[in-house]
Amino acid sequence: MLAIASTCHSGRVRVFVSYATEDRQRAEWVAQQLRQAGYEVEIDIDWRYGDNFMDRMREALEACDAMVALFSPAYFAKKYTLMELNAWLAGRETGLVPLRIASGDVPTFYRPYIYTDLVGLPEEMARQVLVSAVAGQPGPVTVRPRRPADIGLGAARSLPRTWSVPARNLGFVGRDRLLTDLRERLTAGSRAVVQALHGWGGVGKTQLAIEYAHRFAREYDFVGWLDSQRPELIDDQAATIAVTAGIVSADTPTREAALRLKERLRAQSGWLLIFDNAEKPDDIRDWLPGGEGHVIITSRHRAWHGLAAAVEVDVFTRGESIEFLREQAGLDEADADSLAQALGDLPLAIAQAAGYLVSTGVTPLRYQTMLAEHAARVLQHGTPTGYPAPLAASITLSLQRLADTNPAALAMVRVCARLAPEPLPVDWFLNPDIEERPAPLRAIDASDLYAAAGTLGSLGLARPTPDGLVLHRLTQAVITDSLTDAERAETAAAATALVVATRPTETANPRCWPTWQTLLPHILALDPTASADARLRRTAVNAVRYQARRGDYRSAHTLAEQLSTAWATSLGPEHPDTLAAANRVGEMLRSLGDYAAAAEVHRRTLESRRRVLGEEHPDTLKSANNLAMALRGLGDLAAARDLHEQTLATRRRVLGDDHPDTRNSASNLAFTLRLLGEHTAARDIHEQVLATRRRLLGDDHPATLISANNLAVTLRELGDYAAAREIHEQVLATRRRLLGDDHPATLISAHSLAETLRDLGDYAAAREIHEQTLTARRRILGDDHPSTLISAHNLAETLHALGEHTAARDLLRQTLATRRRVLGDRHLVTLATARRLIQILRFLGDNAAADELEAEFPRAPEQTSPDHR
Repeated sequence: MLAIASTCHSGRVRVFVSYATEDRQRAEWVAQQLRQAGYEVEIDIDWRYGDNFMDRMREALEACDAMVALFSPAYFAKKYTLMELNAWLAGRETGLVPLRIASGDVPTFYRPYIYTDLVGLPEEMARQVLVSAVAGQPGPVTVRPRRPADIGLGAARSLPRTWSVPARNLGFVGRDRLLTDLRERLTAGSRAVVQALHGWGGVGKTQLAIEYAHRFAREYDFVGWLDSQRPELIDDQAATIAVTAGIVSADTPTREAALRLKERLRAQSGWLLIFDNAEKPDDIRDWLPGGEGHVIITSRHRAWHGLAAAVEVDVFTRGESIEFLREQAGLDEADADSLAQALGDLPLAIAQAAGYLVSTGVTPLRYQTMLAEHAARVLQHGTPTGYPAPLAASITLSLQRLADTNPAALAMVRVCARLAPEPLPVDWFLNPDIEERPAPLRAIDASDLYAAAGTLGSLGLARPTPDGLVLHRLTQAVITDSLTDAERAETAAAATALVVATRPTETANPRCWPTWQTLLPHILALDPTASADARLRRTAVNAVRYQARRGDYRSAHTLAEQLSTAWATSLGPEHPDTLAAANRVGEMLRSLGDYAAAAEVHRRTLESRRRVLGEEHPDTLKSANNLAMALRGLGDLAAARDLHEQTLATRRRVLGDDHPDTRNSASNLAFTLRLLGEHTAARDIHEQVLATRRRLLGDDHPATLISANNLAVTLRELGDYAAAREIHEQVLATRRRLLGDDHPATLISAHSLAETLRDLGDYAAAREIHEQTLTARRRILGDDHPSTLISAHNLAETLHALGEHTAARDLLRQTLATRRRVLGDRHLVTLATARRLIQILRFLGDNAAADELEAEFPRAPEQTSPDHR
């Protein structure tokens, strides 16, 4: 070692301690010994939350005279520790003090750097070697046999004098952040600190407490473990610990011995008590000593307010699951990832699966198949180290308790098990008619429901959250698998009734969207493609409409296709529900810009509905309206106008002028009239529809905003730019507030405003909005979507107005090529782009290119407005 000569401003050598999270206890010990020896120590334990890690590391490396690197397997597995080590080696020739603190090979790249070995040394000798190494003095030569289970520094005092903690799980992985946070919480104050680890059954709360006790054992003089599931036995356990600690004699009465232990702990510090598997706060409330020690509670119960700080223990991260399965079952990363996904990263299930794979030789894929077929049976096998029972047995025991004590909670958890592993609002259980609820839920109110939800949380079967009850997918699978055929049918019916009763009446109103968003995964969990319940099928069709209203056209198209295909087989191609799903498929194809495919779907659906439902059925008229819109998208404006006029006349006669479908037909007809150049007629209809929608729906309803935007576009084309701008700005602001900046409807408003600004001569502002809109549309809708191409065309127009003629030409060339490929050469907007490109080419003097293009597109379209979307 080279002696360290330079010092900080205080005159003391400043040392940076580099370590892996798993070695934090040892790092704290190193820092403490160096400070006692007179060194100034920089360690990230002292850094504040919110600090920039990279900045703090760089500052520390620059300011310190030496870096102590605590070599261990974990050290060489972490990116940040190697970043620190490599940064030091890159910038310094001296001052590195490598210390090996745990058994394991040093990677080849770092073997040239001679390290000092602290593995297996007694604490005092380890301290001397540490200080000598940093001081640059030769350390004592020690040759000791390595122990199989090296626990590092302080081996001579590896455990406190009083210790009753279960054996450490050598297969424990991950949880570093949680353990670090727990340590920081426990050491945050001088008075007794109580932390309650709570969470689902099987998330490893007990294992976490055991690992904490072992990892930080040398920080305590006394560590007591109390199994608290049966509170009447706590006194006996406490008395045994008191005798072991020498606080009382063996013949002291149990109660007296327990009280003496509590008194002793209250009067001193340096102790840790762990109450494992406490069912509720009152079971251990009288047992908390106070004083200056630490208390950890593990429990499935969530409510520890006033007694302890609640710390939720969740499932493994995916990385932790993969690490465990690779280490314990020898899986490659892909198989480990797939199996972890199937197991929902639940630690107990991960451990069971690893054990089962190793003991039986079954493949991960076969295990997943078995799990899907019979979860309860598969999860009944094997009790992993550190867990009291297999997952299925634990869940079954809790269900039996509910059957005996709380039938309402049992009914709730069964319904939850049939739905998605997503929040299910407790109040929703009251939505179905009484006769459609499970029998135990027919005579209860909201307070009873929430009490039952609390019971489910206390048993670890569900997680009560502000958004509703959440079940882990494996808990769901075990519960469902345990039902009889009759119970399964009854539960499915109750779950379906809940979903159908909760369905909002509107899909277009943003106020209904939060309910739809929460409801959608539960609709899908019931598999409407195979449902015999017509109400659920209609709910699924409406869910497609909701997804579209949110602007998620691709997901909506996928769901509509699944419904249409499945129902065509099971119900028949002309069943009303099949046709309803097919109608949604056509709508989504149109929204995605595939007008030809949309027109074909709508034409077939219209023919079937006319045959099955009749010419004037509301659903038939919806198909006619949708076909007209698809024809308009294809550029066949005359045919679109004729069909819109026919549909509007029939709707007025059958449904009345104020019916929403009639207003839609009127609006669509006006839209088409504007594209045909009949602006005055279009304006008059738009004004009438807007007034009606404002009166019936309100100013902020999406349909009202559509009418307002359409009227503004028409006013602009009539030359009333100021009025158009005012309306566009109002609609854009409202849509941004209600829908967000990236919703397709918001982008329509932004595009329309940009066009109006260009007409007003504010080219710079128009350009800025067009560029933002084009970027968003490319990202959200794709490069080939008609709306994206409209934005590109009109941005090119704006660039030309700004004098950027070459950029305008290049963008129009790209747009024309895409429009020819997507829409064809004869589509109106393709012709409009070709004609504009010809004009700009001539403006630039490139007559040869203009003549060549004009030969392909000899006539300019007389009736088109490429900015309609």
